[in-house]
Amino acid sequence: MLLSAKAALLPGLALASGCLDNVQLPTLPEARVLDITSSAVSNLTIPSNLTGIIDAPAVDICNVTVTLTHPGDDDHVYVTIWLPRAEEWNGRYAATGGGGLAAGYEHNMLAPVLSGFAASSTDGGITLNHTVNPQSGRWISRANGTVNTPLLINLAYRSVHDMAVVSKQILEQYYNVAPSKSYFTGCSQGGRQGYASAAHYPEDFDGILAVAPALSSELIGPANFWPWIVMRDEEELVPACVFRKFEEAIIQACDPVDGATDGLISHANLLRSCAFHPTYLVGKIALCEGSTYETITAKHARIVQKILEGPRDENGERIWYGLTLGAPFSGIADTVLLNGTMTPKPFVASAGWLQGMLRRNVTNLFAITESEYLAVFETSIEIGSDLFGLDTLDLTNFQASGAKLLSWVGLSDEAINPLNLLDFYDSVRQTFGDDGTVDDFYRLFTAPGVGHCMGGHGPQPINAMPALTLPTKPTHLNTTAREAPRYLCRYPKKPIYMGGDVHDGSSFRCLA
Repeated sequence: MLLSAKAALLPGLALASGCLDNVQLPTLPEARVLDITSSAVSNLTIPSNLTGIIDAPAVDICNVTVTLTHPGDDDHVYVTIWLPRAEEWNGRYAATGGGGLAAGYEHNMLAPVLSGFAASSTDGGITLNHTVNPQSGRWISRANGTVNTPLLINLAYRSVHDMAVVSKQILEQYYNVAPSKSYFTGCSQGGRQGYASAAHYPEDFDGILAVAPALSSELIGPANFWPWIVMRDEEELVPACVFRKFEEAIIQACDPVDGATDGLISHANLLRSCAFHPTYLVGKIALCEGSTYETITAKHARIVQKILEGPRDENGERIWYGLTLGAPFSGIADTVLLNGTMTPKPFVASAGWLQGMLRRNVTNLFAITESEYLAVFETSIEIGSDLFGLDTLDLTNFQASGAKLLSWVGLSDEAINPLNLLDFYDSVRQTFGDDGTVDDFYRLFTAPGVGHCMGGHGPQPINAMPALTLPTKPTHLNTTAREAPRYLCRYPKKPIYMGGDVHDGSSFRCLA
């Protein structure tokens, strides 16, 4: 069939002619392929800050887009596949995930392709034919206010499976051989997609790298808007400089308890047990932008306390985790000064999720009352639990498949409290027992001081894909560090300070 050239979606890519000839349409049991386009891309070079790969060589790829639909669901899903030249291909395939409310991003394919993988990404159909930003949440409900269940199913688990099936068929036609191994890699929403893939389609991948997964999205979505409900009820927006003062105080209070005063809360159990009382800061001064000062008030302390506790229902029962101790408030409670006016800057994906669950009925999210907020929270749970809930993540068949699941999470994650993932891991160990079965197929590492997917004050995890692709099981993950390498410990082990320079990785041991 004749293939049309596809315009490059990333700037600076040189286009040539179509590169996939005489292709047979991929087949899927529950979907139908509508179209395939291809174009050759020469000298793909991307800065290392986007890939984590220093001095990566330029590569040539075949850029393929497959359009598919699920009959009766009125969706148009776009799958993008990047195919390195045969002599540069490592024989393996890497599917990539999304972030926030997006099912996928093309830039997430850069690192795998520059490492020799053929890679793919999907929009899950939730861009509505490239007309909306997924983070807006507009795709969650139709114009008539009804829930767009097929697109929620796509994001929950179906789109990654379709992408894997289609991509493997395209790879086999392009290279005349099937990939020797197939992997999935993603963070946040992408990390959750990895867990969903393991549970729903355990045969799709030989290995899954799922970082900071947004498990329980039906709870995370509305929960991350909780700070704005608190500040609305208290009738005050807290300046960012005041939030930073509380963040510093939390670290000062909890950091030494792990045995090493290094600016990091390194033991996950401290996130549950460290005692911090916001009222301690009342009357103290916070240095703000423009060399101005703000006196911390009792109202500030109440707001911080409620944000740390997390959302509660009308009976005072906690619905979800609060902000993790030591994480920046700027993740879900950011405020900015615009033209002299304090302005809320909510977590974009959370605002989009809430707007979608409100079914386009509310134009100003900051005007909703606490009772209205709790009602939409309940709606999110009713709609999303069967698609995104922890009860959907049975890993029994994944364990039996022989595939591997590797995760790491920052203990200063500002968007998703890491305790949810740690609690889930504990439940998996309880299900499978302590005979080593879990360690054989599922390993989780904790990154002290590291934020959501990246950032923060702690040693940053570097490319973890080799730890998944190597035949040996990883006992630790490598990181960048200020002076000497500091390894991430495999949960439930934790870094124990043995003495010496706290900035020297050799001063710590990973112990139970």
